[in-house]
This record gives sequence, structure tokens and C-alpha cells, in this order.
Amino acid sequence: MDRAGSYPTFGIRHSAIIIALLIALLLTALNLWFGELNQDEGWYLYSARQILQGRYPFVDYASTQGPVMSFAYAALWWPLQGMGLVGGRLVTAVFGWAAAGLAALLAWRLRAGDRPNRNAAAFATFALIGVNIYQSYFTTVVKTYALGSLLLTGGFLALTAGASSRPKRRFWTAVAGVLLALAAGTRISLVMILPVVFLWLASARYRNGREACPWSFVFGAAATLLAIFGPFLCAAPESFFFGMVQYHAGREAGSLTSLLAYKVAFILRTVRAYLVPFALLLVVALKHSAGHKSGGDPTRSPLLAPLVLAVLTVTGVHFMAPFPYDDYQAVIFPLFAVIVGVSIAGLLQRPTARFLLVLLCAMAAFSSPRLQNFFAAPRDRIWWPMRTESPVAQLRAVARELRDEVGPDATLLTQDTYLAVEAGLQVPDGMEMGPFCYFPEMSTERAAACHVLNREMLTGLLATTDAPVAAFSEYGLSIAAPAVQPIPNADVALLQALLEARYTPTATIPAFGQAQTTLRLYRKND
Repeated sequence: MDRAGSYPTFGIRHSAIIIALLIALLLTALNLWFGELNQDEGWYLYSARQILQGRYPFVDYASTQGPVMSFAYAALWWPLQGMGLVGGRLVTAVFGWAAAGLAALLAWRLRAGDRPNRNAAAFATFALIGVNIYQSYFTTVVKTYALGSLLLTGGFLALTAGASSRPKRRFWTAVAGVLLALAAGTRISLVMILPVVFLWLASARYRNGREACPWSFVFGAAATLLAIFGPFLCAAPESFFFGMVQYHAGREAGSLTSLLAYKVAFILRTVRAYLVPFALLLVVALKHSAGHKSGGDPTRSPLLAPLVLAVLTVTGVHFMAPFPYDDYQAVIFPLFAVIVGVSIAGLLQRPTARFLLVLLCAMAAFSSPRLQNFFAAPRDRIWWPMRTESPVAQLRAVARELRDEVGPDATLLTQDTYLAVEAGLQVPDGMEMGPFCYFPEMSTERAAACHVLNREMLTGLLATTDAPVAAFSEYGLSIAAPAVQPIPNADVALLQALLEARYTPTATIPAFGQAQTTLRLYRKND
């Protein structure tokens, strides 16, 4: 205590902020270099490279998300292409950090009329996002979540600007429409937020007269959606409808028991990933049920209502998917962190409470199995062997071997697209979607229009391709889309025989890439 008998709050408060920033930076660095490879990284970066080469999603190759991410990475990743996957992860990490910063600012604005708590709300929001190893991983690897959440938080931040600035209300509401439409053009599940926000604005206008501008929002969103999707819908309607709707609807979970197991697992894994914010929200709920306030009414900002509805709506969309992967929630988590941060702000009046929040988040992060996976290879009976190199270093070594053998811009026969990206090689037309490019039962005419491969096309490709080298992990020649079910063993044997009739195995690399499967390299016979 100081002479006045009070705690030295300045030092503790700022120490908590600095520690949170340093831990968040450490987690980003660990995930960037040691984070497990993800198949999505390959086709998103390959899509960006295709745009730089004058080819476009839906028109020239298949895509299952809107084109915003591909064009954003084509603009920002191209100076870093020489860094390969690491360059893409750097761009993604910048998006992730920007999303965390905007989320903190959004929490601050939602508490703007509550001076004692607004800084605490912003701090809590950033700590919950940044000091979370799970969120850090999925906003460092190249997926839609970082850019999608950045545009999402930016859209809601624009709504707060419109609410506080009457002369520019229409402008900021239109900007919110633009940003939320761009988010939907990045990840299609986010399109459901648009009607949520419109209905909230319309109801606010009905209650408060001219205080809300729903039609400005509609104008901004509709014009942006038309600009994003219109050209591709006109140029390649069948491929567009296939990638944006039918591909996602065609997945199958199998039996009812499997479907229920996937749903329960989605809930449990999501809670495990975000245990600290869920626990804190439960504490606030219990305090309110007991009649205690956590420092002002967190519902004082009317914008919290669409924020909560947006989180619930997108979560519901993810839950309804046949395979509801828990990482889907990474794109919406910054909004959930804002809700929690605003709600617990009153519990963080004392600087020591903020330090304890960072400590709690850090304990959850560093006790996560993800941290062990950075350094441990797959378990061998009772032993945990250590990795000899990081996944990125391993990818670089294999890519360098392939590139040295065939030179740049050659074709690599593979469904592990991140290997082609790292080596600077091309993949055969129709294989851009990696493990999910094979639709065995689709007609040849439709497969060609949708830029994927059916059984006839894949067998023909294996029998005739001039690719000088090939590389297949256990993800290759193993998955039948759109159901995303294993290819029957007899078909796998046929495909493997076609491959080995023209290609000679040259190397076997264990524990490679996503899920650490075995990678086999091949050279085309003379």
C-alpha cells in the first residue's frame, strides 16, 4: 500500500494489460510456427494465388465460401508468397489481432456511458480473446475465421457509431451493412446476421421513430452482396450454387446415433475451448439471480440485444450442420467475448481482479492439450516421443525437395494443396479443393461445370496426367464428397493401382501435416 493507504493501482492495472498482450503475442508466435497444418490453409492460399494468375473462384475452379477472403489474400499475401504458408499465417494473425482490438473497442463503446467500467469491459474482452490458445490457433492458421470476425466486429462497431452520431447515422448504418455483407462474403454462415440486424433496426425505428435507419442498412448490405456475388452468379451459376449451397447441404452424418453424438460433441468441445468465458458468464448469471449487480446494468446499451441474437443465430446455424465442428465458433467468438466482457466489467473494479482474469485465462491456455501438441509426436504406447521439427519446418523441407526436383511452376499431383502452395507448384485442374474434390457419383458434365472430379475423371487423370511428381498423405484418395464418407476399399485399391502403375514411390514421411498421417512421394516413370 502507498502512503495514502490505497493500493498502487496504476502499476497493477497496466501490468495486467502488458502481461495479456505479451501472452497473446506468445500464443500467436507458437501457433504460427508450431501450429498443426490444416487442409483448409492449402486451398485458401491456392485460391489467392489463382486470382493473381488470372483465374477466379466458381468460374475457373471450385470454391465453397464467398470470394472475399480469396481476393483479400491475393492483395495482402502476394508480397509474402516467398514465405509460403508462414506468410499466409502472418496475414491471418494480423486480421485476428485487429478483430480482438475492434472487439475490445466495441465493448468499450457499449459501456461508454459507464465510465468506471468501460475500460474494464475492453480489457476483459481482449484478455478473453487474446489469451486463449484455441482462438489464437484458429485466427493464425489460414481459415475464414480471422477475416470474418474482423468484418463482423467492424460492422457492429459501425452500428455503435451510428447510434452515437445523429447527423451521420444513415452513413454509419450503411457502413455496418457493407461490413456485415463482406463478412457474409467471407464465411457464408454469417449471412444470417443480416436479417437479425435489419429486424432489430426496424423494431427500433418502430419504437423510436426516426432514431434508427433500417433502409440505410439494407442499401449498404444489398449493394455489397450484389457486388460480391453478382458477377460469379452470372458467370458460373451452376458452380456458384453448387459451392455455396449444395456442397454444404450434401454432407451426411450417418446414423441417428452418430448425428446426436456429433451434436453433443460440438457443445462439449465448444465449452472446453471457451471454458473461462462460459464460467464467468455463469458467475454473472448466478450473481444476478441472487439479486446482486456486477457493476451497472449490462443491458443498458440497446446494441447488446442484436449482439446476443447474432451469436445465438450463427451458433444455431453451426449446430444444425451435419458435422458441426467446434472451430466454426471461432468466427463468432469475439462477439461472445464482448458480451461477457461487458457483463463482468463490474467485477473488475480492483486492478488485482484484472490480473487474476489474465492468470485464469493463461492457466486455461497453458494447460490445454494444444500446447502439448506443439512439441509432442503421436503417442507410442506409454511414451510421448518429441517432435523432431515443427509442422511448418517439415512442410518446408518436403516442399524444397519437390521444388528442387522439378523446378517452379511444375504440376504436383496431390490433394494436399498446402504442399503445392509451399513448393510454388500447380495442382491439376479439378483438384483445387484437395481431399474434398472427389464426387464419384456426379455426372461428368456437371462435375466439369462445378470444377470437381467424378470417378471417371479422377481415374482418367491418374492414367494420363503429365505431372512429374506426386504426393499423397492419408487424406488423399480416401474421401468421397459431398457426403464426406470414406471411399470403399475396392475403389481405393483401384485408384492406388492406377497411381502406382505410372509413378514410383521415392519417399515415405511419417507424421506429416494435418492429423500427422503418412505422406508418400512419387516420381513419374520415364
